Amino acid sequence: MRRSDELRADEGAEAEWPDLAHLSMGEQLLIWALRMRLLRGPGGPVRGFHLAFGLSGVETALASFEAVFGLLQRHCLCNFGMHAPRCRCVSPDEMTVASVIAAFQAGAPLHARAMAARLIDASVIDGFLGHARDLAVSLKAQRLYLPVRSLVGWGSSQSHSVH
Repeated sequence: MRRSDELRADEGAEAEWPDLAHLSMGEQLLIWALRMRLLRGPGGPVRGFHLAFGLSGVETALASFEAVFGLLQRHCLCNFGMHAPRCRCVSPDEMTVASVIAAFQAGAPLHARAMAARLIDASVIDGFLGHARDLAVSLKAQRLYLPVRSLVGWGSSQSHSVH
């Protein structure tokens, strides 16, 4: 996984990409957690998860999130692109992870598998999907929904900036 604080592509490409303000609270939480985990380690997203899940659900949600993050970190097929925590931009990789969770919340496990296959090595995809499903259930229990979005045009050939 990588994070860069410098603009890496032309700014004109950014206009087609959504920003965090246009995403659901569930998507915002997930993307923020990914960024905080990369920046600050395992303790990075803990406070936010406590606020979102309360005492009764935080351990399950954090365990599922940590497993998803760990598998991405160790078995990602590519150099995972992620923006800095306070950046309002959203990368295709961040949206792909959100799409996996959204697909599980929508009851579409085959769609979740197709999205996960864009990111994660086939040898660990079943484990990744199991943890992603558990995270989707935890988020849904707190009414943190992730809508299923079209990722058409979000392929690796499209240029984007990572801050």
